[in-house]
Amino acid sequence: MVKKVFSKFLFILFVTALIVPPSFCGSDWYMSLTGGLNSVLMGEYNQAIKDANTYNTSIGINSSLKPLAFGMLPSLEIGYNFNAPAGLAAVYLKNEVSIIKDTQSIALWPNGKTAQKISGDFSAIYTGIGLKKYAFDESAFNPYIGLDAGLTYSFNNTMDEESALEDGTYSYRIKKSWDTAFAGISAEAGANWMFSESAGLNFKAGYRYSRGTVMVKTENVYGWTGESQGQSQVDYSGFYFGAGLLIGFGNTEQTAAVKTLAAGAEQFPEIGKKIYSDGVTLFEAGLYKQSEIKFLEVNQISPGNSDVKKYLDEIAVKLEGDKREENIKKLLAEADELRGKNKYEEAYNRYTEVSKIDAKNETAAFYLKYFRENALARYGDARELNSQGKIAPALKLAKEAAEYSPEDNEIKDFVKELQGMKKDKKKADALYNEGVLNYQKGYYDKAIVSWEKVLEIYPDDIEVKKNITMAKEKYLGESAKAAQSAQEAIKEALELFDRGLMEEAKAKAQYVLRIDAKDSQAIKLISAIEEKEKNKTTTLNKR
Repeated sequence: MVKKVFSKFLFILFVTALIVPPSFCGSDWYMSLTGGLNSVLMGEYNQAIKDANTYNTSIGINSSLKPLAFGMLPSLEIGYNFNAPAGLAAVYLKNEVSIIKDTQSIALWPNGKTAQKISGDFSAIYTGIGLKKYAFDESAFNPYIGLDAGLTYSFNNTMDEESALEDGTYSYRIKKSWDTAFAGISAEAGANWMFSESAGLNFKAGYRYSRGTVMVKTENVYGWTGESQGQSQVDYSGFYFGAGLLIGFGNTEQTAAVKTLAAGAEQFPEIGKKIYSDGVTLFEAGLYKQSEIKFLEVNQISPGNSDVKKYLDEIAVKLEGDKREENIKKLLAEADELRGKNKYEEAYNRYTEVSKIDAKNETAAFYLKYFRENALARYGDARELNSQGKIAPALKLAKEAAEYSPEDNEIKDFVKELQGMKKDKKKADALYNEGVLNYQKGYYDKAIVSWEKVLEIYPDDIEVKKNITMAKEKYLGESAKAAQSAQEAIKEALELFDRGLMEEAKAKAQYVLRIDAKDSQAIKLISAIEEKEKNKTTTLNKR
C-alpha cells in the first residue's frame, strides 16, 4: 500500500510541476537546517526486548535491556517558493538522519556478572520530496502544512549481542548486520519566522510512516547454533519535531523590483510610465542594453530622476561586466586555438592577459600552471643534455621551455648561451675537419694551424691536442728528410753548372727552393744561371 501511495504522490508532484512552471513563480529558494528528536515504533525489536527482560527476570537475572524509543533527528531541507493559484507554496527536498544507537543495554546475574549485553546502530536516513502550502503570501511569521514521500534507507546497520553463564563463561556471541531500504511518507506542520529578507528560524513537527522488511545476517563469533540469516520487521514510524536556521536566497532583487515598479512609474508623466516599466522589465530580464535605451528616453522626459539615474548607473556596471566577460571568452578561445596549434608563447600571452583581467579565472590559472611546469621540465632536461655536450638537442628543449614561459629571463639567457655555443661548435667542427683533410694530404704544418684554432675555442679538447702532437711529429720527420734531400740536390746542381748543363742545374736548384725557399746556395745558383743565359743571348745578337 505504501508503494502505491508513494507512486501516486510522485505522479502528483510531476503533474504539479507541469501546471506550475517556473515562470509562475515569484519568490525565492530557501534552505533550512534543523535539529530535533523523533520517536520510533520498532515493534518487533521492542517486543523481543520485552520478552527477553521477562524471561531473564523469571530466572533471577537483573535485566534492563532497553527498547528503542527515540532518536536524534538532524535535517536538511532545500525548497523553492512559488506563487501558485491558491497562494504561496513550495516544493522541497528533505533529508533527515534518524540517529538511533543502543550502546549500553545489559542484564546481570545476581553475582554482578554479565548475563546478556546488546549494543547496536539502528540509524537510518529518510529522503523525501514534497509540497507545502503557506498560510500567508507575505508575512514575517508564516505557518504552513506539508506532505512528502520518499525512501528510508541505511547501509550496514549492526548489532552486537552476547550471552554468558553465571560463572562468566560465554554462552554465545554474535554480530548482526542488515541494509535498509523501503518507502515512507510524512505529514508535518510548521512555521517560518523571518527576521530579515534572507534569514530566519524554522519550527516544525509531524508524523512519518515508514516500515518494512529487512534481511538480517548473523555472524557467529562464539557458540552460536541458530540461523545465519532471517527476515525481520523494522519500523521507523513515529512523531518528530525540530527547530533550526532558515536561509533564503535567489531572486530577492527581482521581487523587490517588482514591488517598487508601480510606485516608480507613478513619478513620471503618463507618457513615461510605460517606458519606465519596460525599462525595469528589460533590466530584470538581463537585457541591459535595451533597458538602457528605455531609461535614457525616460531621462529625457523627466531629467535628473534619482531612480532612473540609479538604474542607468547599475546598467553601466552590468554592461562593463558583460564586456569584460566577452573579452575573457574571446581571449580563452584564442588561447585554446593557439595551444592546439602548438603556438605556446602566443597562447601563454592570451592566458596571461585573462589572468590580468580576472585573477581568479580557473581556466587561465590552470594552463599558466601547466605551461610553467612544462617549461621547468624542459629547462631541466636541456641543462642535463648540455652537461653531456649535446648542444643541439639541449637548444631545442631550451627553446621549447622559452615558448612555454616567455617571461622567464633565466631560460632566455640559457637559450642565448646555447646558441653561442652552437655557433662556436660549428666553427670548431669546420676547422677540425680542415685539419684532418690537410693531414691526409701530408700538409702537416697547415693541419697544425687549423687544429690550434680549434683549441682557441675549446682549450681542453684532448683529441685535438693529441692530433697536433701527432702532426708535429710527422712534420718534423718530413722536414729532416727534406733538408737532407735539399743538400744532395744543391750538390748535384753545382756539378751540373760546372759541366755547363744550365737547364738541369736550374731544375735542381728550383727543387731545393721548393723545399726551402730561403736556401742561399740555390738562390745564388739560379742568379748565376740566369746571368749566363743573358750573356749568351747578347753575344748571339752581336754576331
